[in-house]
Amino acid sequence: MSADLAILCLAAFAMVAVFVSGLIGAGLTGLDRLAAFITPRHRARLWLALAALPLVAGALALMVSFLPAIGVGHDHCLAHDPHHPHLCPHHLGSAPGVALVLIAGVLVARAAQVLFALSQGLRVSHRTTETLAQASDRRGDVLVFPAADPQAFVLGAFRSRVHISRGLLGLDREVVDAVIAHERVHARRRDLLWRALAPVLALGHVPTVARALRARLAAAQELAADVEAADALPGGRFTVAAALVALARPAHAPSPGISFTHGDLEARVHALLANPRPVSAWPVRLLLATAALALVAVGVSHNFIHHGLETLLGALS
Repeated sequence: MSADLAILCLAAFAMVAVFVSGLIGAGLTGLDRLAAFITPRHRARLWLALAALPLVAGALALMVSFLPAIGVGHDHCLAHDPHHPHLCPHHLGSAPGVALVLIAGVLVARAAQVLFALSQGLRVSHRTTETLAQASDRRGDVLVFPAADPQAFVLGAFRSRVHISRGLLGLDREVVDAVIAHERVHARRRDLLWRALAPVLALGHVPTVARALRARLAAAQELAADVEAADALPGGRFTVAAALVALARPAHAPSPGISFTHGDLEARVHALLANPRPVSAWPVRLLLATAALALVAVGVSHNFIHHGLETLLGALS
């Protein structure tokens, strides 16, 4: 692939991704209403899927736009001026304009930044996990490290472990059980890994929408961990809610090491104590049907996508 064609591909990908991101951002309020009808675990999957949607849409649009180059559909390159940029390996056309070079450059820079941050985060997490493990006592699947402050969190993206401090063990037994059960869910679900990958999946989003989706993902994961932890405890949801309230008191509030208390505590407590909303399968089916229809629409409209992208690239050249 030539450098000019690579720039055209990156610019086309970025424009499709930003368009899809804008649609998602505009529909977040409606998506929030829809997400309220599904379980927190499926809600987290929904936000992850929406985070990756611009990336998938951009890649898919590029893939189908190259179908005419292999003999599928009508080759719209021939309908454009020879000095028009062509999204095709057979018709190179004119060189990309400054605007397209800038768009491609911004995308590459952002991808490099996100991947560097991911590698740094995974490296720090691994080092911290190894250091804590050497200084900790193992109690089943939980590692207890020497610290007077009450702390509890999960470390390790690929091999998640629950870490708690000796100070946490000095709290009420019900609070300790609720905290450990909650963190065990995070470790089992590999929530830390998905949170780390979320910025990579959301690479095609505009920053504001990416942040909004990551916040919703984290909130859904916390609520899902609350609900699953409650199912494993004798006191159920009341025990987890009581633990959240206890750790939110001023005596424990200065302890940021308790990841159990991260997020919107009031919303989490309210969700635990409110009557659970009946779970319905229709939101999931609706989303799956929408995704399937979108894939079919893209497949049958590859001629339009190829021509449209070339026209847009030409307008920006």
